Amino acid sequence: MAASLNPRSGLLYRYGYKAHIVTLLREPRDQVISNYLDVRFDRGVPDHGTSRALGFREFVLAPALCEFQTTSLHLGIAQRPVRSTEDIIDAVPQILAYLD
Repeated sequence: MAASLNPRSGLLYRYGYKAHIVTLLREPRDQVISNYLDVRFDRGVPDHGTSRALGFREFVLAPALCEFQTTSLHLGIAQRPVRSTEDIIDAVPQILAYLD
């Protein structure tokens, strides 16, 4: 099924509760951008104010959000999941270059 499982779409409700396992695959770079836009425009999300006060790059680098965003970007750039904290630290120059 090539459809969005965004909670607003209702597909997760229609299919997710009948399934034992749900797997979501998405381009990690698209996920980072989408997450930022979702948070920026959804007033009900806890980090909405932060996203409105910061631009994209600053939001991604905000300490509270940095780990999630960094691991997503690392996966997109390195084409492999994070195995350790060192993976993230080693990838910082590539991630900053990508954000620039």
